[in-house]
Amino acid sequence: MDEDSKLKFLEYPLSVEQLLNATDAYVFDVFQRLNTYNYNLSPQELRHGKYHGAFRNAVISTSKRWAFLWDKYNVIGKRARVRMADDELMAQLFGVVLEGVTDGGQPKIRRLYEAYDAEMPEYVPSRIDRILDYIINNLPEILETGLARSPHCLILFAAVAHAKFGIPPGDVGDNMPPRDARALTDVAAAAANLSTLADVLNRDTNEIPERFHEFRIASAGTTQRIRSRRIRFQMSCKALLPDPI
Repeated sequence: MDEDSKLKFLEYPLSVEQLLNATDAYVFDVFQRLNTYNYNLSPQELRHGKYHGAFRNAVISTSKRWAFLWDKYNVIGKRARVRMADDELMAQLFGVVLEGVTDGGQPKIRRLYEAYDAEMPEYVPSRIDRILDYIINNLPEILETGLARSPHCLILFAAVAHAKFGIPPGDVGDNMPPRDARALTDVAAAAANLSTLADVLNRDTNEIPERFHEFRIASAGTTQRIRSRRIRFQMSCKALLPDPI
Protein backbone atom coordinates (compact mmCIF):
# COMPACT_ATOMS: atom_id res chain seq x y z
CA MET A 1 0.00 0.00 0.00
CA ASP A 2 1.20 3.50 -0.70
CA GLU A 3 1.63 5.94 2.19
CA ASP A 4 -1.69 7.74 1.60
CA SER A 5 -3.60 4.43 1.65
CA LYS A 6 -1.81 3.34 4.84
CA LEU A 7 -2.72 6.64 6.50
CA LYS A 8 -6.38 6.32 5.50
CA PHE A 9 -6.41 2.76 6.82
CA LEU A 10 -4.92 3.77 10.17
CA GLU A 11 -7.29 6.73 10.51
CA TYR A 12 -10.43 4.67 9.85
CA PRO A 13 -12.70 4.95 12.94
CA LEU A 14 -13.79 1.74 14.65
CA SER A 15 -16.70 1.45 17.07
CA VAL A 16 -15.98 -0.89 19.98
CA GLU A 17 -18.32 -2.25 22.64
CA GLN A 18 -17.04 -4.35 25.54
CA LEU A 19 -19.11 -7.27 26.80
CA LEU A 20 -17.54 -7.62 30.22
CA ASN A 21 -18.00 -10.97 31.97
CA ALA A 22 -20.31 -12.18 29.20
CA THR A 23 -20.67 -15.93 28.83
CA ASP A 24 -19.49 -17.69 25.70
CA ALA A 25 -23.09 -18.61 24.88
CA TYR A 26 -24.15 -14.96 25.00
CA VAL A 27 -21.21 -13.83 22.84
CA PHE A 28 -21.97 -16.53 20.25
CA ASP A 29 -25.63 -15.46 20.22
CA VAL A 30 -24.65 -11.82 19.69
CA PHE A 31 -22.35 -12.64 16.78
CA GLN A 32 -25.00 -14.84 15.21
CA ARG A 33 -27.46 -11.92 15.20
CA LEU A 34 -24.83 -9.51 13.90
CA ASN A 35 -23.84 -11.83 11.08
CA THR A 36 -27.43 -12.70 10.20
CA TYR A 37 -29.01 -9.24 10.29
CA ASN A 38 -25.98 -6.93 9.90
CA TYR A 39 -27.14 -4.63 12.69
CA ASN A 40 -25.29 -2.76 15.39
CA LEU A 41 -26.09 -4.08 18.84
CA SER A 42 -29.26 -2.60 20.31
CA PRO A 43 -29.16 -0.90 23.73
CA GLN A 44 -30.96 -3.91 25.21
CA GLU A 45 -28.42 -6.34 23.78
CA LEU A 46 -25.63 -4.23 25.25
CA ARG A 47 -27.33 -4.14 28.64
CA HIS A 48 -27.61 -7.91 28.72
CA GLY A 49 -23.95 -8.13 27.81
CA LYS A 50 -22.91 -5.75 30.58
CA TYR A 51 -25.19 -6.72 33.49
CA HIS A 52 -25.47 -10.23 34.88
CA GLY A 53 -27.22 -9.71 38.19
CA ALA A 54 -30.63 -10.13 39.75
CA PHE A 55 -32.55 -7.70 37.53
CA ARG A 56 -31.25 -9.04 34.21
CA ASN A 57 -31.84 -12.66 35.17
CA ALA A 58 -35.38 -11.99 36.39
CA VAL A 59 -36.23 -10.03 33.23
CA ILE A 60 -34.99 -12.82 30.96
CA SER A 61 -36.80 -15.61 32.79
CA THR A 62 -40.07 -13.65 33.06
CA SER A 63 -39.95 -12.61 29.42
CA LYS A 64 -39.51 -16.24 28.37
CA ARG A 65 -42.35 -17.30 30.66
CA TRP A 66 -44.69 -14.87 28.92
CA ALA A 67 -43.48 -15.58 25.38
CA PHE A 68 -47.03 -16.24 24.15
CA LEU A 69 -47.74 -12.52 24.64
CA TRP A 70 -45.33 -11.97 21.80
CA ASP A 71 -46.24 -15.14 19.88
CA LYS A 72 -50.05 -15.00 20.11
CA TYR A 73 -50.86 -11.32 20.59
CA ASN A 74 -47.87 -9.81 18.77
CA VAL A 75 -47.25 -7.27 21.53
CA ILE A 76 -43.69 -7.35 20.21
CA GLY A 77 -43.16 -8.40 16.61
CA LYS A 78 -40.79 -11.19 15.58
CA ARG A 79 -38.27 -8.85 13.97
CA ALA A 80 -38.11 -6.67 17.08
CA ARG A 81 -37.76 -9.73 19.30
CA VAL A 82 -34.55 -10.63 17.51
CA ARG A 83 -33.17 -7.40 18.96
CA MET A 84 -34.48 -8.25 22.46
CA ALA A 85 -37.35 -5.75 22.36
CA ASP A 86 -39.43 -8.26 24.35
CA ASP A 87 -36.87 -8.19 27.18
CA GLU A 88 -36.76 -4.40 26.96
CA LEU A 89 -40.53 -4.14 27.42
CA MET A 90 -40.40 -6.64 30.27
CA ALA A 91 -37.70 -4.55 31.95
CA GLN A 92 -40.06 -1.58 31.76
CA LEU A 93 -42.89 -3.64 33.31
CA PHE A 94 -40.51 -4.42 36.17
CA GLY A 95 -39.84 -0.69 36.43
CA VAL A 96 -43.56 0.06 36.74
CA VAL A 97 -43.94 -2.35 39.67
CA LEU A 98 -40.78 -1.09 41.36
CA GLU A 99 -40.96 2.65 40.70
CA GLY A 100 -44.26 3.48 39.01
CA VAL A 101 -44.81 5.32 35.73
CA THR A 102 -41.70 7.33 34.94
CA ASP A 103 -40.16 9.19 32.05
CA GLY A 104 -38.92 6.68 29.49
CA GLY A 105 -35.93 6.22 27.24
CA GLN A 106 -32.82 4.08 27.21
CA PRO A 107 -31.03 5.88 30.11
CA LYS A 108 -34.01 5.15 32.38
CA ILE A 109 -33.96 1.46 31.49
CA ARG A 110 -30.21 1.29 32.02
CA ARG A 111 -30.66 2.85 35.47
CA LEU A 112 -33.04 0.03 36.42
CA TYR A 113 -30.37 -2.51 35.55
CA GLU A 114 -27.82 -0.59 37.59
CA ALA A 115 -30.09 0.02 40.60
CA TYR A 116 -31.29 -3.58 40.95
CA ASP A 117 -28.29 -5.49 39.61
CA ALA A 118 -27.11 -6.66 43.02
CA GLU A 119 -30.51 -7.24 44.59
CA MET A 120 -34.14 -7.01 43.57
CA PRO A 121 -37.30 -7.51 45.66
CA GLU A 122 -38.44 -11.12 45.35
CA TYR A 123 -42.12 -10.24 44.95
CA VAL A 124 -41.72 -8.46 41.61
CA PRO A 125 -41.78 -11.41 39.13
CA SER A 126 -44.77 -13.03 40.81
CA ARG A 127 -46.65 -9.73 40.87
CA ILE A 128 -45.99 -9.25 37.17
CA ASP A 129 -47.28 -12.78 36.57
CA ARG A 130 -50.50 -11.98 38.45
CA ILE A 131 -51.09 -8.73 36.56
CA LEU A 132 -50.47 -10.23 33.12
CA ASP A 133 -52.53 -13.28 34.03
CA TYR A 134 -55.42 -11.00 35.00
CA ILE A 135 -55.24 -9.06 31.72
CA ILE A 136 -55.15 -12.22 29.61
CA ASN A 137 -57.97 -13.95 31.45
CA ASN A 138 -60.27 -10.97 31.90
CA LEU A 139 -59.47 -8.55 29.06
CA PRO A 140 -58.36 -10.81 26.18
CA GLU A 141 -60.26 -8.79 23.58
CA ILE A 142 -58.16 -5.73 24.43
CA LEU A 143 -55.02 -7.64 23.48
CA GLU A 144 -56.40 -7.77 19.94
CA THR A 145 -56.43 -3.94 19.71
CA GLY A 146 -53.86 -1.19 19.43
CA LEU A 147 -53.69 -0.99 23.21
CA ALA A 148 -51.65 -4.20 23.11
CA ARG A 149 -48.83 -2.66 21.09
CA SER A 150 -45.69 -2.15 23.12
CA PRO A 151 -45.91 1.53 24.25
CA HIS A 152 -49.63 1.26 25.04
CA CYS A 153 -49.33 -2.18 26.62
CA LEU A 154 -46.94 -0.69 29.15
CA ILE A 155 -49.55 1.86 30.22
CA LEU A 156 -52.38 -0.70 30.27
CA PHE A 157 -50.21 -2.87 32.50
CA ALA A 158 -49.51 0.10 34.78
CA ALA A 159 -53.20 0.94 35.13
CA VAL A 160 -54.15 -2.65 36.00
CA ALA A 161 -51.18 -2.91 38.38
CA HIS A 162 -52.31 0.25 40.16
CA ALA A 163 -55.90 -0.98 40.40
CA LYS A 164 -54.89 -4.39 41.73
CA PHE A 165 -51.92 -3.61 43.97
CA GLY A 166 -51.06 0.07 43.80
CA ILE A 167 -47.81 1.34 42.30
CA PRO A 168 -45.44 4.13 43.38
CA PRO A 169 -46.21 7.63 42.04
CA GLY A 170 -43.02 7.66 39.97
CA ASP A 171 -42.74 10.76 37.80
CA VAL A 172 -46.52 11.23 37.78
CA GLY A 173 -46.11 12.76 41.21
CA ASP A 174 -48.99 14.85 42.53
CA ASN A 175 -51.04 13.92 39.45
CA MET A 176 -51.09 10.27 40.48
CA PRO A 177 -54.67 8.93 40.33
CA PRO A 178 -55.80 7.69 43.75
CA ARG A 179 -56.63 4.01 43.96
CA ASP A 180 -60.35 3.51 43.55
CA ALA A 181 -61.97 0.45 45.09
CA ARG A 182 -64.44 0.35 42.18
CA ALA A 183 -61.69 -0.28 39.62
CA LEU A 184 -62.18 -3.59 37.77
CA THR A 185 -65.30 -4.45 39.79
CA ASP A 186 -67.19 -4.49 36.48
CA VAL A 187 -64.91 -6.20 33.98
CA ALA A 188 -67.37 -5.82 31.10
CA ALA A 189 -67.56 -2.06 31.67
CA ALA A 190 -63.77 -1.81 31.86
CA ALA A 191 -63.43 -3.78 28.62
CA ALA A 192 -65.95 -1.49 26.91
CA ASN A 193 -64.09 1.60 28.11
CA LEU A 194 -60.74 0.25 26.98
CA SER A 195 -62.24 -0.65 23.60
CA THR A 196 -63.34 2.97 23.29
CA LEU A 197 -59.76 4.11 23.93
CA ALA A 198 -58.49 1.60 21.38
CA ASP A 199 -60.91 3.05 18.83
CA VAL A 200 -59.67 6.56 19.65
CA LEU A 201 -56.14 5.46 18.68
CA ASN A 202 -57.35 4.71 15.15
CA ARG A 203 -59.11 8.01 14.54
CA ASP A 204 -58.03 11.54 13.76
CA THR A 205 -58.47 14.11 16.49
CA ASN A 206 -61.25 15.87 14.61
CA GLU A 207 -63.22 12.59 14.47
CA ILE A 208 -63.41 11.98 18.22
CA PRO A 209 -65.18 13.72 21.13
CA GLU A 210 -63.25 16.60 22.66
CA ARG A 211 -62.77 14.76 25.96
CA PHE A 212 -60.45 12.32 24.17
CA HIS A 213 -58.36 14.89 22.29
CA GLU A 214 -55.59 15.08 24.88
CA PHE A 215 -55.38 11.29 25.09
CA ARG A 216 -55.26 10.98 21.28
CA ILE A 217 -52.51 13.57 20.94
CA ALA A 218 -50.50 11.98 23.76
CA SER A 219 -50.81 8.59 22.07
CA ALA A 220 -49.62 9.87 18.71
CA GLY A 221 -46.52 11.73 19.83
CA THR A 222 -43.40 10.64 21.64
CA THR A 223 -44.90 7.98 23.89
CA GLN A 224 -41.81 7.65 26.10
CA ARG A 225 -42.01 11.10 27.65
CA ILE A 226 -43.69 11.45 31.01
CA ARG A 227 -46.19 14.04 29.77
CA SER A 228 -47.55 11.50 27.27
CA ARG A 229 -47.38 8.63 29.72
CA ARG A 230 -49.11 10.60 32.49
CA ILE A 231 -52.07 11.53 30.29
CA ARG A 232 -52.48 7.99 28.97
CA PHE A 233 -52.06 6.45 32.42
CA GLN A 234 -54.67 8.72 33.97
CA MET A 235 -57.17 7.96 31.21
CA SER A 236 -56.44 4.22 31.41
CA CYS A 237 -57.04 4.23 35.17
CA LYS A 238 -60.33 6.02 34.58
CA ALA A 239 -61.28 3.41 31.97
CA LEU A 240 -61.04 0.64 34.58
CA LEU A 241 -63.89 2.16 36.61
CA PRO A 242 -67.50 1.00 36.07
CA ASP A 243 -68.54 4.43 34.76
CA PRO A 244 -68.59 4.93 30.98
CA ILE A 245 -65.80 7.22 29.85
